[in-house]
Amino acid sequence: MRLNARFDTSYNFSKQKLTARKVLGMILKYLLVSVSLSIVLYFILSSFIYTDQEKKLRDENANYEALYPELLARTELLGDVIAGLQIKDSTIYHEIFHAQAPPVDPVTRLDMFWGSTDIPQEKLEKYAGKKVQGLLDRAAAVDSLLLAIDRDIRRPGAVIPPMSLPLNDVEYLQFGATTGTKMSPILKAYVHHGGLDIMAPQETPVYAPADGVVTNVVRSFRGTGNSIEITHAGGYVTRYMHLSATYVNRGQRVVRGKRIGSVGMTGNSMVPHLHYEMQRDSLELDPLGFIMANTSPLEYANILFMAAHTDQSLD
Repeated sequence: MRLNARFDTSYNFSKQKLTARKVLGMILKYLLVSVSLSIVLYFILSSFIYTDQEKKLRDENANYEALYPELLARTELLGDVIAGLQIKDSTIYHEIFHAQAPPVDPVTRLDMFWGSTDIPQEKLEKYAGKKVQGLLDRAAAVDSLLLAIDRDIRRPGAVIPPMSLPLNDVEYLQFGATTGTKMSPILKAYVHHGGLDIMAPQETPVYAPADGVVTNVVRSFRGTGNSIEITHAGGYVTRYMHLSATYVNRGQRVVRGKRIGSVGMTGNSMVPHLHYEMQRDSLELDPLGFIMANTSPLEYANILFMAAHTDQSLD
């Protein structure tokens, strides 16, 4: 069978005229597409592709975010330490010197300059004058207090409390819990801790911090273990516990620096250490307030820091 097909091969073309409106519409379409693509590309580049500087900044930000909680905790800790030091400072002046501690300088802030980058000359002079006057007042208070202390020491019958450490060559890292409520390693509960723990190796010599009379010697492997009690002038009493050995007897007079025993861990003690207590007229005292005679200001500050942040006793 033969198929016959006929196709129309003629084409008609007509010229299209571009009007200004069509041209403007095309331009706007191209601009819109270009801007959209640019936004998409910028989003992709900014979200997934970083320059070396951006990577460095992102790493720094991540480090700062990680460090911020720790820095905040340290700031709060320093605030607590400063408050504790102020309380202990007042206690030391009251217990030892029977006087008030010098006041803290009230001119410590720059509130008068807050919000301004240009400080007027008169404000600078006013602030400097207040600062200098505050320092002069504090210096005068210290001078007056020192004179009062000197008069008190020189008067007949003056009593100076035991002011030395019962151990020689100890560092602040060896100091543990002081008086207060502490976690007991024996009872596994918070109980009252009546003295200062000083860690030291077995057989470390223990010395009398001041002249006195031995009023009690206990040799035991229970409770406070081997212990010594010395009564000093002015109603002060010192006690030394968990000793490995005692070298004095009841009624014996001792002088400052005499060896009275050795560090041990007899009785309820977890590690070798000296438990050092102090009283006056049956009133419990914090031994930390009476150890300045053979410690530097920096060592004393470090000792206070360690003792304030040790929550567990050693006995």
